[in-house]
Amino acid sequence: MKRVLRVRVLLVGFALLCPSHGHSQAVTGALSGRVLSADGEPLGGVVVNVDGAGLQGQRARTSDADGRFVFPALPAGEYSVRLRQVGFTPLRVANVTVVLGGTTPLGELRLAPQSVELPEVVVSGARPLIDPTTTANATVLDSSVFLALPTDRNFRALLPLVPEADPSPYGDGTNVAGATGLENGYFADGINITDPNVGDGSLNLPYNFVREVQVTTGGYEAEYGRTQGGLVNVVTNSGGNEFHGQVLGFFTGDGLRAAPRWGEGQSRVAKFSQYDVGLSIGGPIRRDRLWFYAAYNPTFESSDASFSGIPTQQDLRITHLFAGKLTGRPGPATDVTLTLLGDPSVRDEVGPAVPEASVSDPRAVLGRLREGGTAVALQVRHQIGHSILLTASLARLDRAEDQTPRAGATTDLAALTQIEDNVNNVTSGGWGLSQTTHASRSAGQASLTFLAGNHAVKLGAEYEDNLIRFDELGSQLTIDAVRAGTGLDTTYSLFQDGFHADAHNRVSTVYVQDSWAVSERLRLNVGLRWEEQLMFGDTGVARSIAPELAPRVGVVFQPGAPGADKVTLSYGRFFEEIPVKTLVAWVGVFSQFAGVYPHNPLVDTTGGVVQGGSQVGEAPDRNIKGQQYDEWSAGYERRLGGAYRIGVRGTYRTLLWAVEDGAPDLNSPFTMGNPGRGALAYLPRAKRDYRALEVTLERAGPGPLTFLASYVLSRSWGNYTGLYATDALTTLGNAGPQFDFPEQTVNASGPLPNDHKHVGKFVGSYRFPIGLTVGTSALVASGEPLSEYGAASAGLPWWTFVVPRGTAGRTPSTWNVDLRFAYDAPVSRDSRLRPRILLDVFNVGNQRKPLTYNQQHYTTPDRSGVNPNYLAVTQYQAPLHARMGVVFDF
Repeated sequence: MKRVLRVRVLLVGFALLCPSHGHSQAVTGALSGRVLSADGEPLGGVVVNVDGAGLQGQRARTSDADGRFVFPALPAGEYSVRLRQVGFTPLRVANVTVVLGGTTPLGELRLAPQSVELPEVVVSGARPLIDPTTTANATVLDSSVFLALPTDRNFRALLPLVPEADPSPYGDGTNVAGATGLENGYFADGINITDPNVGDGSLNLPYNFVREVQVTTGGYEAEYGRTQGGLVNVVTNSGGNEFHGQVLGFFTGDGLRAAPRWGEGQSRVAKFSQYDVGLSIGGPIRRDRLWFYAAYNPTFESSDASFSGIPTQQDLRITHLFAGKLTGRPGPATDVTLTLLGDPSVRDEVGPAVPEASVSDPRAVLGRLREGGTAVALQVRHQIGHSILLTASLARLDRAEDQTPRAGATTDLAALTQIEDNVNNVTSGGWGLSQTTHASRSAGQASLTFLAGNHAVKLGAEYEDNLIRFDELGSQLTIDAVRAGTGLDTTYSLFQDGFHADAHNRVSTVYVQDSWAVSERLRLNVGLRWEEQLMFGDTGVARSIAPELAPRVGVVFQPGAPGADKVTLSYGRFFEEIPVKTLVAWVGVFSQFAGVYPHNPLVDTTGGVVQGGSQVGEAPDRNIKGQQYDEWSAGYERRLGGAYRIGVRGTYRTLLWAVEDGAPDLNSPFTMGNPGRGALAYLPRAKRDYRALEVTLERAGPGPLTFLASYVLSRSWGNYTGLYATDALTTLGNAGPQFDFPEQTVNASGPLPNDHKHVGKFVGSYRFPIGLTVGTSALVASGEPLSEYGAASAGLPWWTFVVPRGTAGRTPSTWNVDLRFAYDAPVSRDSRLRPRILLDVFNVGNQRKPLTYNQQHYTTPDRSGVNPNYLAVTQYQAPLHARMGVVFDF
């Protein structure tokens, strides 16, 4: 195929954080207010100063002719705001909290006339419960909140705490608003740390490295995109004018665990331990000019896994987690941040889990996994006058994911082949897979925000070069007994594949966003995002998806007193960024071989029915549309007193087009396109509709109690699960097996696997006067729909639906309660060392209910082969277990 070359020159040079600014990539917040005289007249020229522990020096503004002032790009934290004007009594607003990606409205501040010298008036500023500038459905958790909650050590474990984000039992992480776990976006200090390979997670960060987390599940503005799920944004710790640090240690093991229940095909973990130790330190290199922060947290995980037929095998993983940051202020209007993050790991792996009850050759379950990598970013923010802010950044992310047999990579397919004998329930042979992957993302962005009267306009441009270097060999032999007349015959199905790719996905983006304060109570946010994706490889094959136009409209109306309540309406179109693993199929070199034999083809390769071949890239539909969905949402929030907020929100998401590949039959070449149109018009259109009603009650004011309670009534329906093909538990988004052949789409519409009708959550903590804090995370959820699968004409692993999707029953409803006990040990008043003892108890009640089932009923296309493990439980809830920890802050 003729290689397609295109050169695009982009205007890269805009940016800023404005009153309706950032969510996913924001590393700061904003503060706004209006100064009035005692009789309500606007006061211009009032000097407003902001200072706080997380700020290098002070920030100063003067109010405009209408008395308004805005401080964009403030690091999240607590501040003091001072107002001074000749002839008026000075005013100081203390304890003002600025949250990540939000705007803290101080409202109207009135200065009293001063006839004699009087001390300044001090008032207390509370954390804002309602952000009147945005329609985004965002939850912000600062370290004072999440450090009191029982979670796993990874920051991604905080995502399931928020409404509309549910942990998936299928291995794809957390599902947000009907999307699979491969569709979320993760950002740290402005770096896109989402795995560029398949999007199934991100760089690993322990929560001790993190200062604040923001989770946005919908309704965000035009400056954010490229995801189909939720956005998770974290800001790591920084230095300050005072030296500070932390030493920590955590441990859990089988001695702190109740007896588990094992599902069919799971390896029995007879003995395990997990522990980690860490050290961090931060402080000034030059006060108010240059700060540093450095942290290192190695983790060690060990377990003994047993299979019937072979001795116990050890599974061992060592991970090195580190973070470093330099924060500088070279001039009064310029801030510079340099960030380094990393999580390389090596694992001697036992698995993957196999459905058979016995293993006769240890090589079949012994592999080695190398994964993780590093991220580095340089960010600059420059204030131009009082109304313009320029931001720019450069970032680089490198990720590795190499899976090989324990003995190392091999090109010997006979030695590599894993044999699954369904007749005798025995697994033997080799590891089945030899795969080496390097993925990277080089990115640059710039944006310019300027305030013009009641408008805050943001212009921005971004560019990413996502790269994958990939090589794979896979080989699997399946032995089945099939009905033949009055007896049974044994068939041998051999499936082998090989892939190579050295490919790029270059993504260009330009956006414009205007936040217009129509009046004191009404704000209109309007934006437009343009994206283009250009994909090519060393084979000379190229693909492109353009243009992708994503309009966003949001309305915020405050019917009551400013800051007391708000009504929001929003509409947006959102496109997906193609993960680079997909490019292996689209522009790489690949071959697939499927053969069915009456005897073992590893011994005799004759006499089989063989299908397959090799190809350089897949033929594209030239009129392909990007994967996209539309979202409508409406909500109401109200502040109750000074500490409570109640909210109601309705969301509707509908998939417009999916990007997939398919073929009319196994003997035809695969084509990439949109199911339901163009080259894939013979397939039904991909559908995924999500409807939800969310009710929340939050307490976030002063005092010992904080909590977030939520209830979500939802429905997820369609014929397309998402980038994670939940039907086959595979992660190759946009080139997966869901639309490979027409017969797979028969009976495929129905409730999707992540359809939970009812989900209730409560997360919160209470601090007792004796230094003890008790935190909890509780969840109750209705069960998920089950399907009954048969085998496609191409054989397994392709499937068909015997009855309409999701009508074969549901998993049981489940509930779960986790607890954290944190005790601040007493110390002398002048001691800098503050020890804290932690105990996490997970799955209180030890429910251990079934989570997933084997839904494969038939193993052959004619349904003569019946899976003896059909409807066997494949996974139960984890048992009650605990983790102990100790943290020393200094």
